[in-house]
Amino acid sequence: MGLGIKGKALPRQALKRRLSEIKFDDVETRFLNQDAMISMLNFGKGELDAYDSVEASNELNLAVYHYYKNGAWDLY
Repeated sequence: MGLGIKGKALPRQALKRRLSEIKFDDVETRFLNQDAMISMLNFGKGELDAYDSVEASNELNLAVYHYYKNGAWDLY
């Protein structure tokens, strides 16, 4: 079970596809729309090649905080 979901987690590509298909027509927001969601799901070609691995943050591992603390903002 993944954080924030009930049941089995989706495979990476299925999750990416499902998130990119979300419509935000009923959400009153200034910045979040389908184009923004698609942009958040994709990185530029070679963007992460300089890193052996990138850890995901969760409630037990605050990876983004540690990247910030160590000055690794070029990761983003």
